[in-house]
Amino acid sequence: MDSSQGMSIAGEKVERLSLTGTGLCVCFQLRKASRAITKLYDEALQPSGIRSTQFALLVAVAKKDPITISALGELLVIDTTTLSRSLRKLEQMGFIKMTVGTDGRERLVQLAKKGTAVLKKSLPYWTAIQAQVVLELANPGWSEIQKSLDHIKNVATSYGDNNLLTR
Repeated sequence: MDSSQGMSIAGEKVERLSLTGTGLCVCFQLRKASRAITKLYDEALQPSGIRSTQFALLVAVAKKDPITISALGELLVIDTTTLSRSLRKLEQMGFIKMTVGTDGRERLVQLAKKGTAVLKKSLPYWTAIQAQVVLELANPGWSEIQKSLDHIKNVATSYGDNNLLTR
């Protein structure tokens, strides 16, 4: 059978696709790196009782306390559904407090005392793994990698809901 035409699996003809270049997919490569680094930071933060995603949320809340859910979502580039689920868990754990804003419509997120305590406990673990990772990334330079990642985020978010192919 001509390989360009496809092949037969269980009597059904399956078209062979050209997947040339897909191994260089920006999305796949970034997600793969993200999963690996998340696993590393999760393992480092494990003694503090929180995961790297929870740490990032708590740090963002602590820096902007109080912050609206929508502003937090924009800051962290997280969709509302995922963010609400994560915040609900942090609230159940006693790490954050949710209150109604002055206009009665927006909800504010604030760090609770228990959240401050878990951040204080986790910071030494985060500092240690951060230093190790940054040292390993020293060439070509962590600051250049950060700029590249920020540029990638800006490219992705600049398209918003618009379809890239119609531009």
